[in-house]
Amino acid sequence: MSGTSSQPPKLTAFVVSGPALPIRPAPSARAWMDATNQHFANRCLPLLIANQAGWFVFNSRAFRVTWTGGTSQDSLRIESVGAWLPAPAVSHFGHGILTWTLPYLFRTPAGYSLLVRGPANSPKDGVYPLEGIVETDWSVATFTMNWIVTRPHHPITFEADEPICMVVPFRVGELEAFAPELSALAGDLATRDAYTEWSKSRGEFLRNLHSPGFLATHEPWQKHYFRGLLPDGVPAPEHRTKLHLRPFAGLAGQAEKPSAPAPPEPSSPPPLILEVPNFLSPEECAKLIDGFRRLNSSGARGLRRFPLRIEIPARTFKDAGESNVHDLLTRVRNHIVRLLQERYPTPTALAVDLTLLSEMSPGDSHPLHSDNERQDPAGKWIPNHTPWREFAAVVYLNTCGADYTGGELRFPPLAVEVSPRAGLLVGFPCHRAYQHEVIPVVQGLRYSLSLWTTTDSRHVERWS
Repeated sequence: MSGTSSQPPKLTAFVVSGPALPIRPAPSARAWMDATNQHFANRCLPLLIANQAGWFVFNSRAFRVTWTGGTSQDSLRIESVGAWLPAPAVSHFGHGILTWTLPYLFRTPAGYSLLVRGPANSPKDGVYPLEGIVETDWSVATFTMNWIVTRPHHPITFEADEPICMVVPFRVGELEAFAPELSALAGDLATRDAYTEWSKSRGEFLRNLHSPGFLATHEPWQKHYFRGLLPDGVPAPEHRTKLHLRPFAGLAGQAEKPSAPAPPEPSSPPPLILEVPNFLSPEECAKLIDGFRRLNSSGARGLRRFPLRIEIPARTFKDAGESNVHDLLTRVRNHIVRLLQERYPTPTALAVDLTLLSEMSPGDSHPLHSDNERQDPAGKWIPNHTPWREFAAVVYLNTCGADYTGGELRFPPLAVEVSPRAGLLVGFPCHRAYQHEVIPVVQGLRYSLSLWTTTDSRHVERWS
């Protein structure tokens, strides 16, 4: 080890760019461990020590990432959550790899390298941290922290102040100095006898654990390792139940000077998205789904069949003699128009352009789009094929997470995501500020009713 006991080896993080990402000693606690039955995971001392064995680098701002499954850089969609600021991570390598450029140049004493990894014992669904070893005793280059997304079409959120990196100094040379060997336990009598005693004690404990009255006089777990005791009760020569890592001190010359508070992040304007839970009752949702299935199985005229989607214009129900469903749809249309008119006042009264019921199958999605504009090859916004549309609404007929998975509605420019629930109404303007998409359905069938309104009398839906 470099230095003496009075001069501990230094781990220095030179700030080379801003904004700085917080660095703190890793804590022992993990939410998933605390959530285990009777917190039993916290009895595992090896887990607790590993949790603390390094310093966490924390994410600065919340963002959401979704991978399409492709290999290009733009196959990873990254969106800020709740602020008009860029996300702190980017897609640099493609292949679903998410990259943070750490704003630090780390340096260690001679002989020490830095293991750069994800936060220990902190699993995250759909994404995995990549590890690297950096020779920080000589290198004057910064490095990145990378996570690889493992599940395509699955939105993943990194919260503000969530750990995204763990740095652990260690001596690579000491690993190379080891001389590994396999050996028969009988060749070391002292170790054999101690192990035999421990194994016997452990086996007896497990056999008695579920015996009547045993827990009344014994604890439900053996604490020999936790307490650092050998089988004969002799304390281990060196044992830790907690690590005490020092926090990073302040910048040279500024350790005692409090830093100025960071300016607040500018919030996006409140989105004018209309959400009405329980707009339809469960019975009304079921009635519309049943009617859809009847028309689909009968092959009624007007059905639109696509490889992964079936669409039925709502007017088809009247033509097919489904008067009960048609009457329900009439009430629903009128109510939606009233709500949209109240939320988005227009000089001219709104009328319905199209009412459509749809069934989306696994793999189906809607790409990012606006309902009345599109971008030309040069990136200029121009009217699309339905420029007369003013406001749109969708009513979900079944529930994401219960009846199907995937299929969430997202507004990336607004950093808003809607998880469909049966009966929920969502309304929004049709222009570019409300570009939206539906991520792929993964399992099950997604049913919804969509409606578009207009003030142009030339494009009013034929209804009665």
